[in-house]
Amino acid sequence: MCLVSFSFAQSTFIPKKIKTFRGQMGITDATQFDEFTNTMSGFGTDTRSILTDQSVKPYMMPPRNVGQKGISAAYVASSSLEFYVNFSRNFKENLSPDYITLSSTILKQELNLEDVIKFVVEYGIPNAGIVPFDATEISPQVYGAKKYTIKNYLKIFSTATKGKQKVFEVRKALIKGNPVLIDLQIDERFETLSGVEFWEPIGSNGDRTQPLIVVSYDEDLEAFELQNNLGTSWGNQGYIWVKYSDFEQYAINGFVLIPE
Repeated sequence: MCLVSFSFAQSTFIPKKIKTFRGQMGITDATQFDEFTNTMSGFGTDTRSILTDQSVKPYMMPPRNVGQKGISAAYVASSSLEFYVNFSRNFKENLSPDYITLSSTILKQELNLEDVIKFVVEYGIPNAGIVPFDATEISPQVYGAKKYTIKNYLKIFSTATKGKQKVFEVRKALIKGNPVLIDLQIDERFETLSGVEFWEPIGSNGDRTQPLIVVSYDEDLEAFELQNNLGTSWGNQGYIWVKYSDFEQYAINGFVLIPE
C-alpha cells in the first residue's frame, strides 16, 4: 500500500498518513478463502434450503442515502462492518461513513472501494454519534473515541476472474453469513431506478461503477439481491435483484471483510 502524505490542521484528528500494513492486506489466494472467511452463527448449515437461497438482509441496517457529500464506498463499508458489530447484540450501533468521507475531502483524495476497506483495516470507523451523518467537520471527540476495525479482507474476485467463479465465490460467502462488497459497472439510468425489482442493463459505461452490497442469492431466480446507498426510494425499497448472467459481466471487484 502506498504512503500518502496528509496536509491539514491537527484539529481535524485524522491520520497523518496511511501506514504500510504489517502483514498481508487483502487476501487474494482462493485456496485461503475458506480458512479466513468468517462463519456467522446460524449460517452455513447443511440444510436443503441453504442450497436454494440465503440472505443476510434481515441482519443488515436499512439502506441509507449517501446524499450529495458522501462517498458511496464509505457507506457500503460502514454498513457491512455494522453487520458484524451488531449481529448478536440487542443494541444496534450506527457507524460513521462520514468520518471516512471527511478524511478523504480534507486530503482531496478520491478513495475507491478497496482504498476505503484498507482505511477501515488501519484506522477503523467511530460511532455515528461522534461524527454524525452529513457532518461538515470531524469533531475533536473522535481522537479518544472507540473505532471499529477489521483484521483484514478477502478479495474474492476481480476483473480477471471468470464469471462463473464470481457467482460461486459470492454464494459461498453468503452461505457462511457474510455480506459481499462489490464494484458494479452501471448504465446511465442505474442511479435513478425506482419501483423496479430487477436490473435490466441497457449497456454499461466502463468508467461508471457503483459500490454495492450483495445481501442475498436465490437459485430459483438465478440472481443476487443487492443493497444500495441511495435511500429506500431507489430500486425496490433500496434493493435490487441482478441476474447471475449480468453479475458475471458487470461485477468487477468483490470483497469480504474479516471482522475482529
